[in-house]
Amino acid sequence: MFQIEPKNFKMASQQLSQPLKKRLLQGNYTDYQKIGKYILPQRIAVAAIEGEERKTVDIEYKNIEFD
Repeated sequence: MFQIEPKNFKMASQQLSQPLKKRLLQGNYTDYQKIGKYILPQRIAVAAIEGEERKTVDIEYKNIEFD
């Protein structure tokens, strides 16, 4: 499943699930920034859930360079 932010048509979140195995992977994208000719999320939050166990990763880009 993909969710698009209607205000700016950018990716807000995406989700992959395996309901029979009680697995879920979700990524949320926030605070988009323009870097050169690209528009990229500044923050990405990823959550992986399997049964009762939950793991999270939060990514914040402070400096991006392109070759």
